[in-house]
Amino acid sequence: MTLVRGNLGGEFGALIATRMAQAAPAGVGAGVQQATRIATNPNTRSLFRNVNQRRFTFTFQMIPESREEAEQIEKIIAFFREELYPEEIGVGQLGLGYRFPNMMEINVTYSKEWQNIITKILPCYLNDVSVQYNTQGMSFHKDGKFTDVSMTLNFTEYRPMNKDDVKYEYEHWLKPTNINFTSDE
Repeated sequence: MTLVRGNLGGEFGALIATRMAQAAPAGVGAGVQQATRIATNPNTRSLFRNVNQRRFTFTFQMIPESREEAEQIEKIIAFFREELYPEEIGVGQLGLGYRFPNMMEINVTYSKEWQNIITKILPCYLNDVSVQYNTQGMSFHKDGKFTDVSMTLNFTEYRPMNKDDVKYEYEHWLKPTNINFTSDE
């Protein structure tokens, strides 16, 4: 009975020498590989370990056309900055812990019928708020307000998704139409 099958031929000895040289001091293994022109197969495999939590980034470019719109943008920025941080629990100036910040529901829709256009996003924590003022240049309105602001919000879902979430999404959220997963062949 043959234990080794395939097209090894004379390369089997070179493969064994390469494998043995890997245990030798640094440089020896590489030298043997270079001389034999044979590399061992690391036989790598991918193992499932976990599901990562999804992250989402949204950037909004806001251009106020009046003082009132500029003030409204300032309120929007203040809202998200406040929601970013936890509430401190403590006595006087001694902080002992934090209350989690509020989770946020994110829905991306299209038109007045509220048609969902992307996959369902689980409730998220806001992780970062980045604001840039006057991205188009250093000019201001006559009242000293900025001419434009770019705000980027980074969110992370509170838990990883699973198959049941995806099934629910397609049964109740996106409600796909005209999709046929069967074959007529």
